[in-house]
Amino acid sequence: AHAEVDHTVPVAGGSAEQLDPMRPVASPCRGAPPSVSTVDQHHEQQVAEGSVEHACPVSQHVDPGHVVEAVVAHPQADEMDTASAQVDVCTEGPQLASVEVPVQLATLVCKVEHEVEIAEQAASSLMGETGTDPASLGPLERAVSGAHRLLREARKQLRQFRATCSDEEVVRKCDGLSERLLGATKRMQPVRRTHQQMRLQSEEGSTLEAIGSKLGDAEVMLDQVSAACFVGAGGPVSDSDIKTSEEVLEAAYGALRSASTTVNGRMCDAEGVLLRDLRRLRGRVQQAEQRLERVREELSAQRILCLACRRVAQADDAVERATVAPLAEGAGLEVVCGAEAAAAVAETEVHQARTFLKSQLTDARRSSNAVAKRVLGELGVLQTRMDAVSKRLAAFRSDIARARFVLMVPDAVQQLEVVEAWAST
Repeated sequence: AHAEVDHTVPVAGGSAEQLDPMRPVASPCRGAPPSVSTVDQHHEQQVAEGSVEHACPVSQHVDPGHVVEAVVAHPQADEMDTASAQVDVCTEGPQLASVEVPVQLATLVCKVEHEVEIAEQAASSLMGETGTDPASLGPLERAVSGAHRLLREARKQLRQFRATCSDEEVVRKCDGLSERLLGATKRMQPVRRTHQQMRLQSEEGSTLEAIGSKLGDAEVMLDQVSAACFVGAGGPVSDSDIKTSEEVLEAAYGALRSASTTVNGRMCDAEGVLLRDLRRLRGRVQQAEQRLERVREELSAQRILCLACRRVAQADDAVERATVAPLAEGAGLEVVCGAEAAAAVAETEVHQARTFLKSQLTDARRSSNAVAKRVLGELGVLQTRMDAVSKRLAAFRSDIARARFVLMVPDAVQQLEVVEAWAST
């Protein structure tokens, strides 16, 4: 049977140290643990002094990869049956496994502190910068994410181990690890504030860049439409050009509306430099909107002038087709009837053109802006042209009436002779 094992180990100076079976292995961050050979020397000294009758050295039964600081003691022989008290002190059991847990926790806490230090360095490198590029926030993002992940994992494992441990010494060490985690958490608070500030600056810069891009696109579109309108100011433009300009103008209006909505939404909670930049952008948006209205008026004027020119041209072509072959002397009735039909078509075109010009001139006289005045001048030129076309049509009508009269004279003379003969009888 095994003899009772003393729980004390003599140390230098003649005193004895009580060994705690639940004492954790020392953390690498707090110094190296005593070697196994030292424990064996203590054991040999106990055997030589007679305090231990039967025990085996720790180094013969403990795995060399596990460094321990204590020898598991047998329970007192007088407290239980001798047969049930025969426990091999050199067999690894749950007690030795539990000794390794604080070492793992201490290592995890060291990793947490290392990640916090990396996050602090990444945050300090970005302090004082303005207009931070989103790509430059990558190291800080990764460092903050890694530190938070390790902090959560360390708190979870420490809480679970603390709930199942009853040894006062181990509990005390766990409390020390908890204080270190609390210190790491406090160190992360300024890092988190710096991270949020830098991310906000990056988002603000991205927002301003997006607004500026939309506003710039709208201004380029307005330049394009305005140039097309002023080129057409010297004469009529085609329908395809007007349609293309209208599509570009609608795209510019959509970009301006999006930029205006974004600016007004961000100005509600903006302050400082961001508020100043947003006000500057809002001023550009308002100027672009005013310019959009002017360009819209120009385009509307071009549409009116294009339609008026088309109506006048159609009337002119109709009169030209009717009068292309003047009526010859002694033209027959069939020729005269064809000329009358062509004149009727030309007269319809002339009437429609004159009616359209009259309505547009009335609208232009009601407005006092520069665009309306220019439209009024262009419509006046078309009105003069339309008067000339109407005179040509009236002259053609006179020719037709004369030709018809000539055709009707022989019949009239014949009927007159018949009437005179009847009267003489």
